[in-house]
Amino acid sequence: KPVKSDLLSVTVIGQSGIETDFLSTCIYIKGEAGLDEFFKREDISLVVVTENKEILISEELKGDFLSKLKKLSGARAEFKIHVS
Repeated sequence: KPVKSDLLSVTVIGQSGIETDFLSTCIYIKGEAGLDEFFKREDISLVVVTENKEILISEELKGDFLSKLKKLSGARAEFKIHVS
């Protein structure tokens, strides 16, 4: 049975593909309420899209990410972007 979540997408960036796959699944299952503990970790970076079309990104990713996202999304969608 599929899990219901208030998150649309979770991307975890880190050193181990197995670990990042596991963590992205855990984060998706825990939902938005469980995000703080993962954003505090220094060994991974996150890009999370909520059901409210908010994009939450780790501080270390904000540089190029924001400008590229705006170019790609254009007028197709409205997103609120938060850096944690």
